[in-house]
Amino acid sequence: MIAFVFTFTGGFRLHFLDSAGPITEAERQLMRRIKRTDVAIIAYQGQYLTEAQIAVTLPLIKLFRPRLYIPAHHHALAGYFPDLGMEPLFMAIRDELPGTKTIAPLYRMPICLNVETTTR
Repeated sequence: MIAFVFTFTGGFRLHFLDSAGPITEAERQLMRRIKRTDVAIIAYQGQYLTEAQIAVTLPLIKLFRPRLYIPAHHHALAGYFPDLGMEPLFMAIRDELPGTKTIAPLYRMPICLNVETTTR
């Protein structure tokens, strides 16, 4: 697992977590200190039952409380996981974290973020 929280000069925080899994004590300690992130890129990988992955990914999104969530996952086993629609996760985020926006990037689509400002 690879996890980073980047804090930019203006206080903008970007969280990147390449694999969804159990929440660690280090992650809990970090969030007690920083409270929330502006953008969270957290893994959402294919499972045959969408609910199985929502149950793993949504608690991480709740912990990091991002203003914007971007789903992503890197895995060296291409073709191992099925393609997974993100709408069920986005609906769960809408229902449980109404202050969090979501974006479904297209494959290899660039995303530009203004890290100079934050709405803290």
